Parts: sequence; structure tokens; C-alpha cells
Amino acid sequence: MEILVIIEEEIRARSSFLYSKIDSKKTLVQFSPEFVTEHSSLGTIYETQGVSGIRTFFEEEFQWHLDGYIRFKLEDLTWAVEKIIPEGIQFNGEILSPTELQEKMSYRVDENGEFSVFHRQRALLKSIVKTVGKKQNIFKVPQYLNLLSKVSETNLNNSQFFALLKNYSSLQEAPSTKLVIPLPDTYEVQTQNGKEKVLMTDSVLNKELLKNLAKDS
Repeated sequence: MEILVIIEEEIRARSSFLYSKIDSKKTLVQFSPEFVTEHSSLGTIYETQGVSGIRTFFEEEFQWHLDGYIRFKLEDLTWAVEKIIPEGIQFNGEILSPTELQEKMSYRVDENGEFSVFHRQRALLKSIVKTVGKKQNIFKVPQYLNLLSKVSETNLNNSQFFALLKNYSSLQEAPSTKLVIPLPDTYEVQTQNGKEKVLMTDSVLNKELLKNLAKDS
């Protein structure tokens, strides 16, 4: 199953994208909205063409044929997490409030030019999956799915959505490939108007790796 997950920000062009493929192993590729190939960044494609534009881009560039998509608005997602995991999400030994969680999940480039935000986003989604997939929570699954349906847009039905969550849970220890795009040393970070901006220096290397990933999977 190949799924696109979008974490939509208030400024749509700053939204983050996660490609996920689950078969006998897991493949997770997280994309900066500032990743540029040819003439447009992913954020610009999403802002102007929406989900269909991103799907078309993945299919044409990498031959990824998505089975579905899930789109969360960041603010709504953190609200749902508070309901599903009332004890809070823990990062680096600190339990975050909903406001802090939203801030930590919002797309940004670190001062050292890295994308640690994607590790936090992945940890958040993993926490949701683990909670929903726990055997002792089986009777709460309809409640969880109802909550998630309120804060997401998807073309998956409830059965497909639950199957996706179960597959994630069952593959926690399976071999996995995790990538963040752009790759290190293929971009530089410049400060413009007091904000860090990612500028691509080698889009070709990123594209070649992703095309090979599709062939190998």
C-alpha cells in the first residue's frame, strides 16, 4: 500500500509531505516543501494544484502509484492527539502541551541547516499508530477513528484506514528505509528577511535516488 500523508500548515506552501509504502517492509520518505525539481517547489505545487498536483508529481517523477492519501491540518491534528493520548507526547524527556506540540511539529529548518522537525513529525505519527494499535485499546478504535476522521481528509474508507494503522503497528520492528528529502549536501540554507530558506544545489542526486528506490521496492 502506497500512501501520501500531508501535514498542512496555515500557509499551505509550508506544508510537509510523507510518502509511505508498506509491503514486507516499510519505506518512509519525508519531503521539505522547499524541495525543488525543474521549476517548482513541492510547496508551490501543493499551494496551486492541491493533492492532485502532488500525486501527479510523484507518479511522473518516481513512478509511485499512490493508493490513497491522508491530509491533516496541523492545528486539528494536535487537538486530536490531545484526545487520543491525554498523557501527552514526550520528546527528549519533556511532555509537551498541545501548543508546544504544534510549534514543534511546524515546518522549519534548524539553525544548523538540518530537518529535525521531520523526526518529531514521524515520532508523533508513530505515537498515534501505537496507541490505536494496542490490543488493550481495541474497544476504543471506533472512537479513535471517529476523532481522526474529524481532523483529516482522506480517500480511504474506515476499514482501509484501520488496516493501514494495524500494518504500521505490526511492522514496528520490520526492516525499514527512512529518508528525508532533500538529502544532506544537496542544499544550502540562506537567511532571507530574517528567515532560513532552503536552496537546492543538486536536485538530480535526489531524483536519481528516489527513482532507484521505486525500482528496488
